[in-house]
Amino acid sequence: MEDKYLVAINPGGISNRLKCLVSLWRIGKLTNRKLLIYWPKNSVCGAEFKNLFENKFNEISKEELYSLKRKEYKFHDPNDISIKDLQKKYLISDTWRWVFLKEEEITKYFAKDKIENYPKYRSVTEPSQESAGIDFAFQNTSIKAKKEILNYLKKIKPIKKIEQRISKFERENKIENCVGIHMRKGDYLNGKDRLGFVSDEGDFIKRMNELIKINPKEKFFLCTDSEETQQKFKELFGKRIVTFTKTNFDRKGIIFTQEGLIDLLILSKTKKILGTYGSTYTEMAWWLGECKPIIEIMINKENLKTYLENFKNMDKNIFMKIKKLISILIGRAPKFR
Repeated sequence: MEDKYLVAINPGGISNRLKCLVSLWRIGKLTNRKLLIYWPKNSVCGAEFKNLFENKFNEISKEELYSLKRKEYKFHDPNDISIKDLQKKYLISDTWRWVFLKEEEITKYFAKDKIENYPKYRSVTEPSQESAGIDFAFQNTSIKAKKEILNYLKKIKPIKKIEQRISKFERENKIENCVGIHMRKGDYLNGKDRLGFVSDEGDFIKRMNELIKINPKEKFFLCTDSEETQQKFKELFGKRIVTFTKTNFDRKGIIFTQEGLIDLLILSKTKKILGTYGSTYTEMAWWLGECKPIIEIMINKENLKTYLENFKNMDKNIFMKIKKLISILIGRAPKFR
């Protein structure tokens, strides 16, 4: 019998890529398909998989990926949690979501009506239907769904150099007693829909001051991709702010990406996380913490209103265009044959 494959090709940051990899790894086991990963270096992830993780997955090269013939593969709808066609040799997905088979019993336990931290996505294949799932559900995620994902996610192992730096930092700063702050800036503020403005700095500051009143000895682990934000919060909160020292903020570099992973894993070890709205980085920190940290998503109501209006008015056809334009994976690359 000819081997069949699931190909994880998410081109985003580490968190999006891990969600894609783990989802397809798990689905592959259920459907007897082998996992292939495509892990390109680009503007949001400047490191190869081997620069970050110990695991040995079969990787597919750019040349191999683009040599696939159209009749050999199906491109998976990234907004559709069900995999409807497993007949072709390759099922390719760039999903950023947690994926489950439609037939799985577990889908009955999705927190469909309780996901308050992010609007539901409309399905590309069925625009009139909102696709349910557990993305951004946090504490509303069912125990069964948590168990399924953690069974695979816990097998992902960072390289020893990264593990050693995290262990040293954790011991020296007693991270388990800190409140984690994830304030995403950088590329997140560039979108026209203004998603990056929903979690406003002022709301983080207000909540941090409230926590200090409750516990005068409170300390915060600040995780941000903005050198300016890091400096501002150190000036405001002084020694209450703990940060992992960055050596550079070049998003395209290996060091930046490795240090971003270190930040993510340290954040996952905090007791509570004040997170950024709609960020899979905040979400992944919670998952990597085995769903134990208390989560609070910082939301500016006025900015959220503006974002939701922009989101509602978006041209739904753009999802179809994105799906077809595979060239977004690594810049101006050719389409599949």
